[in-house]
Order: sequence, then structure tokens, then C-alpha cells
Amino acid sequence: MTRNPFDIEIKPIRIPGLSEEETKGKRVKFSRTYEKTLYDKYKGRCAICRRETEFYDGDIDHIKPLAKGGTNSPSNLQWLCHRCNKLKGSKKTNAQVKKEILGLKSKSKRKGKKKTKGGRRRKTGMRIITDWKSL
Repeated sequence: MTRNPFDIEIKPIRIPGLSEEETKGKRVKFSRTYEKTLYDKYKGRCAICRRETEFYDGDIDHIKPLAKGGTNSPSNLQWLCHRCNKLKGSKKTNAQVKKEILGLKSKSKRKGKKKTKGGRRRKTGMRIITDWKSL
């Protein structure tokens, strides 16, 4: 059995006829009992946004995605609300999703045509007026 920071015991996942190595990278259906244990481990709170969730409003998530070599071991599983799980997918980390949720997403500089004198842009030869009072 594995110890975790929440000080409860979680039994490793056993799949009849398959070892953990054989299930590596493969999706596994977790039992309701196991889902409830993980929900209780996180005290009903999403591991990313810390929002309290009902049992039916959350999902088990792989910290390191199966697509990137993650396992189904208890140390690689966390409880997420549906919103955070959808945002995270298999491409983002917890930190990236947390930044998005908190609105700290880095703003990329707008790439486009450079402004010229008079607030116009050289694009198709059309003049864009930025100051309506000048008309």
C-alpha cells in the first residue's frame, strides 16, 4: 500500500491478468470505490483550482498524462473538477491550467503591420483614421 500526504492508505490498482507495466499508457476504468477514495483523499476539492466539488462533478486525472508515459499508479492520480480537467487535457501541466484560471495567461504581443505616421497602417493602400475629430 502507498502512503500519501493526506495520510490515508490507498491500495494500488490491480487489474486482473495485467501487471502495472502492461497497463502503462493504457486507459483503465476505475471502480466507484476507488474514485470515492480519491475524492475523499482530496477532501472534495479540485487539485488545481481548490474549488469544492460534489462527487459527480469531478474526474480522476493523471498528473503525468498516459500519452506522455504516465502510469495508473495512485501517486500519478489526482481529483479535478470537470472544468480544470477539460482545460488540462493531455497537453498542459497543472501550473499552466492554474495560470489560465487565475487570468495570468501571458499576453502575446500583437503581430501585425507596423503603424506609420498619422496612425495609419500600410496594408492595402487604404488609410485608417484613428482620430475622428480630424475629419
